[in-house]
Formats: sequence, structure tokens, C-alpha cells
Amino acid sequence: MKSIALISTPWPLFSRPSIQLGTLKSYLKREVPGLDVKAHHFYLKIAEAIGYPLYREISEKSWLAETVYAALLYPGQWDAVETLFYREAKGKPRSAGIDFKDLVHQVAGVTDEFINGVDWDGFGLAGFSICFCQLTSSLYFIRS
Repeated sequence: MKSIALISTPWPLFSRPSIQLGTLKSYLKREVPGLDVKAHHFYLKIAEAIGYPLYREISEKSWLAETVYAALLYPGQWDAVETLFYREAKGKPRSAGIDFKDLVHQVAGVTDEFINGVDWDGFGLAGFSICFCQLTSSLYFIRS
């Protein structure tokens, strides 16, 4: 039987664990003895990479958070996505002054390194937690 991967992508608040992953992993292990379930709290890697204060600021506003992976999913819409980022970042001390392109490239690098570093052939199924701020990041993972 192949393993199951449970993944929580950016941008939930980093100070709160993913109850969805923990609960589902516990349930699956109880109901299917011997099943290997791996929970990946990937959003913590992004928080560490870009800094916890910036991550928190981005994760507290859903439109701001969705722009980062939207730029990766829809490169043809870069200008519109970047405009939305700066509009939503207005008045935010950390994100308003950041270079959007640098942020997107940094996030893409960490994300792609993680995706490429996991042996996905060992998994029969991958599940994603989806809540506010996680739609575009989850879609990016699924597409990759």
C-alpha cells in the first residue's frame, strides 16, 4: 500500500498548527492500521525563508497572500497581480516596501526545492488543506 501525503501550503498563520492535517492523519492511522501518512507543514518553510514578521503580515490579508502564487500560476497576468499586491500591501510596514518580483522568486525557489526533494512516486494520494489564503499555493503544488 502506498503512502498518503497531507500538505498544508502557505499562507495560514504560522503560529497555529494545521488542525486539518493532524486530525486527518490521526483518523487515517486509526482506521487503516499500517497506512503510512506523511504530514507536510510546508508553509513553515516559507515563513522561515522570508522571515516570520513578513510572513505574518502577508498571511493576515487573503488577497495579499493569494497574489504570490497567482503570479507563478498566471505569468501572463503578472502586471495585474503585482498591482493587486501593492494595492493590498498599502499601509503594511513590511510588505508595502518589498520588491514583489524578489518575493515571488524567493517563494518559488523554496517551493520548487521542496517539491523536487520529495519522492512523490512513493505516494498513492496527496491531500491539501484549503482555507483562506491557501487556494493559489495549493493549485501551484497540484500543478507541479
